[in-house]
Amino acid sequence: MRLMGSFIAACVASVLAAGPAAAEEDALETLVSWMSGSFSSEAQAEADSAYYVIRLEIAPLWTHLDAARWLYVEQAVAGNTDAPYRQRVYRVSQEEDGIFKSEVYLLPDEDAAVGAWRHEEPMSDLTPADLELREGCAVFLRRDVSGEFTGGTKGSGCASELRGATYATSEVVVGPDGLESWDRGFDADGAQVWGAEKGAYVFLRTDERPTDALRALPDELRATIDAFYASVEAGDVEARIDLFGDDVILMPNHWTMSRGKESVAAIFRGSADAVFRLRDREIVRADVSGDMAYTVNSYFYTYHNQGDEPQWHKTKNVHIWRRDDSGNWKLAVDIWNSDVPMAAFGEE
Repeated sequence: MRLMGSFIAACVASVLAAGPAAAEEDALETLVSWMSGSFSSEAQAEADSAYYVIRLEIAPLWTHLDAARWLYVEQAVAGNTDAPYRQRVYRVSQEEDGIFKSEVYLLPDEDAAVGAWRHEEPMSDLTPADLELREGCAVFLRRDVSGEFTGGTKGSGCASELRGATYATSEVVVGPDGLESWDRGFDADGAQVWGAEKGAYVFLRTDERPTDALRALPDELRATIDAFYASVEAGDVEARIDLFGDDVILMPNHWTMSRGKESVAAIFRGSADAVFRLRDREIVRADVSGDMAYTVNSYFYTYHNQGDEPQWHKTKNVHIWRRDDSGNWKLAVDIWNSDVPMAAFGEE
């Protein structure tokens, strides 16, 4: 899939009239502008379960340092944006003959940089001298007739040791509505050992930035929430039931309301032979007041018989948590419903 951003003829004419140098500078500014912002692969993940919901945050930094443009890049699985799996700094510059070069740098302390894209002046305590260049990993881009920037790394010079790889490659498309990135690792025989197999991840620009509201919750509640979803992932029905309060209320999708721990436990024990799993969970909102708290979550789920293929559906829930007399957080209200229209359920 290509991001189709049309290039307006009037803009082309005005750029050409300003001369080659101005055209190149304008193109560099356009490229950096299109690369900057918040992006998500949610639409792609919803259409194809081979892809995960990944959040990509790219923020300009050191804006007046030199002729090149510097960007801080943070990539994380949705719902785990406080623990990104990739953090880089890009130096984007204009090369000869309409080529744009995006060099890749490593940070001296990745943990200290987490969330830097939220700051008004990211990395103000660092300079380029603090970074480590990843030799051979630069991405080279050229603007095509559609107005988009396309390209990738060159050859096998970008070293990688992840999962038995010896080198990595990147193929990139940058457009006004988002970007595509296909990062892959290959072993010494040229066999792919990591990265998406079907094609590039498609990141669409979004105004919804990851929330850090979970940080407002006390540590013991966050641990309880983690334990709840861990029990779902492990298929541990009893561990899940243990986290319900005695007077819990369950309000399922297209189902009657259930009250009380024993009634709810009977429902889950009765479906213990089915497979219920979640993925790409993201906390949309969370807050706490005294002994009460709530979380609003977005995720994909599958509920299918043992041996059947997963059927992933986009879903959301609201959890209300209450701290009991023993000081333990328990789930007091569990409400969920699917994004799939009822007519679609009837057709399945």
